[in-house]
Amino acid sequence: MATVDLVLCGAGRMGRHHLRVAREHPRFRVVAIVDPALAGGALDGVPVVDSLTAVPPPFGAAIVATPIATHHAIVRELLARGAHVLVEKPLAGSVAECEDLVAHAAAHASGGARVAIGHVERFNPAVRALAQAVPRVGVVRRLSFVRVGTARGGVRERSDVLLELAVHDLDLLERLGGRSSLRSSFVQSFRGDEVCDAAELELVTASGATATVRVDACSASRARTIRVEGTDGALDVDLLAGSVELSRGGARQPLLADGPEPLRAQLDSFAAFLDGAPSEVCTVDEAARSVELALTARRLASGRAARVEGRP
Repeated sequence: MATVDLVLCGAGRMGRHHLRVAREHPRFRVVAIVDPALAGGALDGVPVVDSLTAVPPPFGAAIVATPIATHHAIVRELLARGAHVLVEKPLAGSVAECEDLVAHAAAHASGGARVAIGHVERFNPAVRALAQAVPRVGVVRRLSFVRVGTARGGVRERSDVLLELAVHDLDLLERLGGRSSLRSSFVQSFRGDEVCDAAELELVTASGATATVRVDACSASRARTIRVEGTDGALDVDLLAGSVELSRGGARQPLLADGPEPLRAQLDSFAAFLDGAPSEVCTVDEAARSVELALTARRLASGRAARVEGRP
C-alpha cells in the first residue's frame, strides 16, 4: 500500500497532536506544515510554511486543524488541488458553508478526492463499547449527554460551546439513536455577547426516544458522561474515566472499554476511507447535520444568548 504525502494545516494544540499521530502512521508521510505564525521554521523536522500555495505539488492528503472560521476556505482550496481532507470538527461555522462543502465534496469525488471530519469521540474506546452494548438494554427510551467544565489544566480559549462541544454529542446521538429533531434549547452567554458559554438541548429521535445534551465550558466541575436508558436496562459512560457500566435486572456490570488512542484509530479509519474500505470516519453529510442541529438550537433559543451575571 503506497505511502500518502500529507500536509498539516494548523500547528496549534490539536494540530500538534495530529502531527505526532500522523508521523507515527505507516500510511502517511508528513511533508509540510502550514502555519503563518511559525513559517520559516520546522516542527519535528517538518518544514513550516505560511500558506498552501507555498507547498509544492503533488501531495495526496491534508489534515485541517485551524480555527473554525478558516475551514470553509481551506477545504475548498485543498479539494481544488485534488487532495483528500480530514478536517477537525466542526465542518464549518455556518449551515451555508457546510452545504457548500457538501456540494464541493460531491463534485470532487469523481476525481477521487474524499473529505472526512474529525469527530474523534467516535473512536473513544468507551464510546465504541457503548455502541456495541446498546442492543443489550432493549428499546432505547432516553439518551443523556453531559460535557461540562474547563479544559484540562483550567486554561481554555473562549469559544462557542454549540460548535466546539455540542457537535460532539449531537454526532454521537444520531449514531446511537438515529436522526433526531430539536424540541427546545436554552443558551447562556456569561459576558452578554453572541458567544454561547453554556447550552441545554432537548431532542427526540425518529424512534421516539428523548434526548438531552448539556454543555457548559465554564462549570466549576468537570464531567463527560453519556447515559442510555432502555426498556431492559441502562448504560452509563464516563468518558473522563474511560468506563462503561451496564445496569440490568438489578445487577451492575462493568464493560471492557479498551483500544488504541482515539486520534490514531481515527487516522486508521481515514486511511481505510481513502481506499473505499468500511470506515467509521465522519462524512461531510453527517458533519453538516451536527452543525445544522447546533445552530438551530441557537436560533430556537431566541437569537441572542441570555446573559448570566456572576459567571466568568
